[in-house]
This record gives sequence, C-alpha cells and structure tokens, in this order.
Amino acid sequence: MRFPIKTLIFSTLAVVATSKNTDHLSDALTWFASGQESLDGGHPKFPPHQPLPWPGPGNETIYNTLKNDTQYTKLVKAINFVDGIASILNDSSKEMTFFAVPNSALHPPKHRKRCDVSDSLQGYYDLSDAIDLIDGLDGLDSDGHKKDKEKCRKILKKVVHAILSYHILPEKIEVAILADNNTRATHLKLDNALDGEPLRMRLTKGFLSPLPVINMYSKVNRPNGTATNGFIHGINNPLLPPPSVFQEMFMAPSAFSTFTSAIQRTGLTDSVDLRYKRKKDDDGPSFKGTSAVTVFAPSNRAFAELPKRLQLFLFSPFGEHILKKLLQFHIVPDCVFHTDYQHNATDSSEARFHFDIEHHGALLTTNTEAYEVRPKQPQYEPIESFDMKLPTALTNHTLEAHVEKYNVTIPFPGPRKPHKIATNFRVNGHARP
Repeated sequence: MRFPIKTLIFSTLAVVATSKNTDHLSDALTWFASGQESLDGGHPKFPPHQPLPWPGPGNETIYNTLKNDTQYTKLVKAINFVDGIASILNDSSKEMTFFAVPNSALHPPKHRKRCDVSDSLQGYYDLSDAIDLIDGLDGLDSDGHKKDKEKCRKILKKVVHAILSYHILPEKIEVAILADNNTRATHLKLDNALDGEPLRMRLTKGFLSPLPVINMYSKVNRPNGTATNGFIHGINNPLLPPPSVFQEMFMAPSAFSTFTSAIQRTGLTDSVDLRYKRKKDDDGPSFKGTSAVTVFAPSNRAFAELPKRLQLFLFSPFGEHILKKLLQFHIVPDCVFHTDYQHNATDSSEARFHFDIEHHGALLTTNTEAYEVRPKQPQYEPIESFDMKLPTALTNHTLEAHVEKYNVTIPFPGPRKPHKIATNFRVNGHARP
C-alpha cells in the first residue's frame, strides 16, 4: 500500500473510527468450545498458529532488542539512517510501545523508484521503497550526482523519520488492552496536520483473536516483546501516516466516489483536504486546505438509496446549491472527533475530550433494557455513555453525536471468557451501519 508523500507527510486525520463488531459470535463460541474439549496439559490446542515468542529476558532497550534480532536488520538500518529515532527507542528513562516490521514484511520493489530531487514530494513511497532508495544512494556517486545524492538523502530522512515516528506510541501498552481504545496517539506530530496534535492510529480486534489490527491492514503477529523502556509488537505490514480526509476517500472509489465527486463539483475540496504546494520562489512549502476536520461521509450506497429524480436534481446545475448545503451538513470544520478523542482547533479554552478505557473505572448508569443478559448470549456491560453537539459547515446547523461503550463478554463456561470493548455510535439518532 503506497500513498503520495505530499499526502503522507502533510496529512490531516478526520475519519470517525468506531467499532461495534459483534459478528461471528457463533463461530467464536464454536472455536472456544473446541478448545475446551481439546485440553492438553491444561492448555487448549487452539489456535494452531501461535505467535513467535520474543527471545531474551527483556533487559535491553527497544533499540538494542531490535538491533540484536536478525529479523529486523532492515528496520534497524532505517532507524539508524534518520536522526533522533534511535535515541528515542534507546531512552530507558521513558516508556513507550513500538510496532516493529520484520525483514519478511519489507519487500523490495520490482523496479527501484527514482529519487526525484526536483520534486520528491510528488513521489510514492512506503517504508520498503524508502529502504530500497537508501540502499541505492551510494550508486549516485558513480554517476557524478553528489549534489542530487545529498538532496535525496535529506528528503528521505524526513520521510523515514515521519514513518518511524508513526510506529511509536508514547506509552507502554501490552497487546491485551491495546485495542480497548478505538484510537491511540502516536509520536508523530506535524505542524500542518491535525492542528499540531499527534496523529492517531485506529485499532480493532475480534473475538477469535486477541491480536489487534492497526488501520484496518496491519496485524500484530508477534506481541509483547519486553524491553526496559516498553513493549515491542511485531506487525505484518509497515504502517503509514494517514492521508487527508479527501485523499482517503478518493482512494476508495467503490465506497465514496459519489461523495468525492460531489465535493469537487460544489467547490468544497479545501474543506476536507490538506495538500502540499511547492512555491516557485523556493521559499519553502505551502499548504492548501484544512488542518483539522471531521466528515460523516455518505457512501455510494447511501446516495443510491435516494429517489432517482432527487439524485438527478442534486447533481444538475439547478440543484448544485442544494447539494452543497447537504454536503456542508456532513462536515464538522476545525474539529477532530473520535469516539474516544475530540479536539477543537478553534477554541483552546474548550476542554479536550480524551477517553482512556484503562483508567476509567466507574460504570455510568445507562439504559440496559435493550441489552438483556440471556444464557449463552454475549453480555454487554455498560462502561461509558456521552453526547456531543458538533457544529457543521452549514451555518446554524449542528449534529448530535451519541456514544456508548460496552465491555462485551461471551458467557462461556470455564476460565476463558473472551471479551472486547464495543462502541455504539449514533449521529442524529441514526446508528452507524
């Protein structure tokens, strides 16, 4: 998976991340029942593929642990290439979590990409491409391109530093509770993205496996590597900082092509995008768009459910002004809203909402009649419930957001009771599909 560097480095985060996944419960019950019936020495034989354990007693820092493991030589090379990351991972006075990518997940490209020193921010790179370009820097000497080599090295350092910073969480979190929060703040901060707040990653997990998935594509497959300054979690794909809201939807045309086309048609692109613009006078980079926004994006299916005549009217010249108002009602400017985090970029006096499931002990009173506990059915234990009023880009119109969090447990006999934190998210009374 590759994103444009201009989007990767100077991005804004705005997709509302929620998780209320109670699918496959019958499969989960079957799996755990099979495990109970197949005990061997007091331990179930399932799942058949256990994560590879981390070697050693954990008396080294994160950096030294990776340095001494031959599975992470490419990652260590990238860490040593940039300034500051090695010192962060080697700092025993702080605690953190690092997501480590093994050599097997860093596949070199079939054709080496060219480091375009004239406008490198227009290239497409991921960590694998960046490492391959690092290896190819020495080849620029033989071509007499030493000036280009130094410029390419400078750009690559910025890119790799941003990617590696996104792999760091500034707190020590074991894998069992990693996905209890829908999002986590990373070590990566960019002046022009998210109003200078740390970029966040999305975490989800199911009942069948306690191993979480990050940003919907990278799974933790080697958890809980202990170090003196935190945990190392091995992952099967390198992480990339999120693109802007518009770019993220644009890369999913099967789901949001109607919405992105409508945004462009009505001239609202700058309301949901943040993109890099290179100045001709070389005075430095400039940016166009917004650094903080939340979008409740209707899918192609949602637009298709509108009456055909209404669709034709909205996308005609006669209905364009109505379409624009409709889209503005789905955009919350200068605000980043998640079900466990909210930041208002325009009001510094407003209390910042940050819900941390691990430090929230009291259970709030909520209406649990709809979640009646039944034998052999998942049990919902209420944890948190709150309401939020969000001002939209449509003047004098707001959205009412309601969030409920539950600890969902499968009441299976015995000590193994799989559970997860589930989120119920409604906007103006409508549940997330």
